[in-house]
Formats: sequence, C-alpha cells, structure tokens
Amino acid sequence: MADETEHEDQEGFGRAVGERLRLIRRQKRLSLQAVEADSGRGVQGLGARGL
Repeated sequence: MADETEHEDQEGFGRAVGERLRLIRRQKRLSLQAVEADSGRGVQGLGARGL
C-alpha cells in the first residue's frame, strides 16, 4: 500500500513539474523544439517516458 501511495505522489509531482515547465515555456514563447535544441537533448535522449 505504501509503495502505491509513493508512486501516486511521484506521479503527481511529475505532473506538477511538467505543468510548471510548460507555463514557463509559454511565457517565454518558446517551442518545445527550441528548448530541446538549446538543451542539446531531444526527446529521444530522455527515455521512453520522456522524463
């Protein structure tokens, strides 16, 4: 049961971080491709889930 709760907490945290990053990207009017190019990493370099 604790493992399930921990997994849900991690999922919720991941969603919150993703939402925050999207908000910042929109405020700066940056495309996802522009951010990936600037970081030197594409989605492929981030693993199967894109994390």
